[in-house]
Amino acid sequence: MLILVAGLLAVTGCAAPPAAAPGGAADPIAGVPVDLVIDVTILAGRKVPLIGRVESRRGRFVLFPDGALLASSGDPLDTDDLPPWARTLSSEQIADVWAVAGQVGLADPSASDSVGNPALVQPGPDELVTIITMQAEGRRWSSIRRRSSVDAADPASARFIRHLASYAWITDSLEDRHIMPRRYDMGDDPYARYRR
Repeated sequence: MLILVAGLLAVTGCAAPPAAAPGGAADPIAGVPVDLVIDVTILAGRKVPLIGRVESRRGRFVLFPDGALLASSGDPLDTDDLPPWARTLSSEQIADVWAVAGQVGLADPSASDSVGNPALVQPGPDELVTIITMQAEGRRWSSIRRRSSVDAADPASARFIRHLASYAWITDSLEDRHIMPRRYDMGDDPYARYRR
């Protein structure tokens, strides 16, 4: 009987269900768009002090489809400036970021703000502006949140920004920003004589 059922399935060409990950769960990266680009920019007005919380100070986070995460927090970057490279995320980590975007409602193009060009948005003197731009499946959409520097960020934006910042190893502490890597002196270049 088992052989008959297997033969019928082979002849009729039934599609197999998506491959399951170890443990029987669905593949976590199956739903991630291959062209996913996430761009988060936090602009601060000239009178806004540099305060500790990562979602409440100027910064920029950009995640590219290959997993390259560029990040900066506290630096005066504009929407045209790319921050430095922080790290490269794995496929599972990209899927995690995309899942959080879906949980907080940022992955839905219909919930975006129709603002035209987000690069033209400027904050007022006492204002913080958070611009979250997503690109996926050939579409591009933005969410823009304006608030006073004394107001807390909306929970959805704050959760998403803090999640991205944790992947970039950026914390609320401003002292952690300027840790230089230890450089070891290995002596003279042994190949210097061949480069003449």
